Amino acid sequence: MRKVKTGWNRHPPDSAVQQHPLPMPTRDPGAMTCLCSKDLIALIRVFLGTLSPDGLPAELNGEVLLAEARKTGMVALLFHHPAVSRFPEDFRQTLKRSYIATTAHYARLAKSLTTLCFELQRRGIDAVPFKGIGLSQRLFGDIAFRSCTDHDIMVKRTQARTALQVLLDLGFQLSSHSPSADAADSLERFYSIELRHPESRVLVDLQWDIANGYAPPPLREEALFQRTMPLSILGTPVPFFDDAVTLYLLCIHGAKNSWCELRALLDLAVMMKSFAEPVWAETVQVMREQGSASMLTTGVLLANRLFGVPLPPAAAAQTGRRPVRLAAAIQKHWQARGQERPSAWQRLLWDVRFREGGQECRRYLLFRLQPTRTDQVHKRLPAPLVYFKRFARIFRTART
Repeated sequence: MRKVKTGWNRHPPDSAVQQHPLPMPTRDPGAMTCLCSKDLIALIRVFLGTLSPDGLPAELNGEVLLAEARKTGMVALLFHHPAVSRFPEDFRQTLKRSYIATTAHYARLAKSLTTLCFELQRRGIDAVPFKGIGLSQRLFGDIAFRSCTDHDIMVKRTQARTALQVLLDLGFQLSSHSPSADAADSLERFYSIELRHPESRVLVDLQWDIANGYAPPPLREEALFQRTMPLSILGTPVPFFDDAVTLYLLCIHGAKNSWCELRALLDLAVMMKSFAEPVWAETVQVMREQGSASMLTTGVLLANRLFGVPLPPAAAAQTGRRPVRLAAAIQKHWQARGQERPSAWQRLLWDVRFREGGQECRRYLLFRLQPTRTDQVHKRLPAPLVYFKRFARIFRTART
């Protein structure tokens, strides 16, 4: 049985999976969503402890369910499911083979992550991996529980050039989505740079802005790098951001993807069950001051409606009209499009609605006008023309 760990609790945390039967919900699981099937929603609810195992369908279509689990990154959840004994034998065997097939991939990712952290620290670089297998270990106690394909590593802006050189010395190469290595101002122009190892095929997103410009950082750089804790990966301690910063990051990532990823909503639901109330209070306060609290409150409303997880009091106190309307609009998109990515115009509209106050809205719109790495790589235009091109792109999107 997998248990959720929480770094800020002085007392042992509650399990993410309740082991006693709970009452059946009065509303049909998944009735308000086409984000995934009702069967998968019911299985996730049982895993989270918000639905009794007796509420599961009498029969499961293993072939369809496995295909959906692969698509949404839920294979590990089904493999470790508390009601796995109820699954048909042939489905359990197929599920086991599918799960085992991914273990080599995650072992390779874990080994590369520990090597990268060791080399960066040896060169005196403050580097903190976030998301990826670290978040999987943090929330579920298993590096293979969440599907991921790369490493996101945060470094200080002043150390970004040295960190890039360390990765190049280890055999990594700039990806096709990154500016060329001889672009002297590439690290100053952007918030991150992608590298890939030609042999291991491991992808690294080296970042020096924790939200890639989408939102302001929660703390100043020096203070941010003090908010870490050791996380064991293959028995090796690796630095990882604490619960409050991790919660902030997940809400920024979820909002950036319009809360249309089932995996992000499951991560948030686990945090809603396991993170201590002071963590929620601190994160809500920081995001309120930034004018981005609706990113968090919209997410917790959606996780509550989808999985039946209770709202943390600090978040519930901020769920006003704006997040309620945003959650309803996103659910309407789910019903029409499922996990399909919303249009560029819809994302822009929601991104603005996620923000309270003119200052943060202006900052975000100016951020959207900035040239992207794609602009830098494929079309080397003079700076004024690049800004004009970005403005024209947003205008064309709005018209369509």
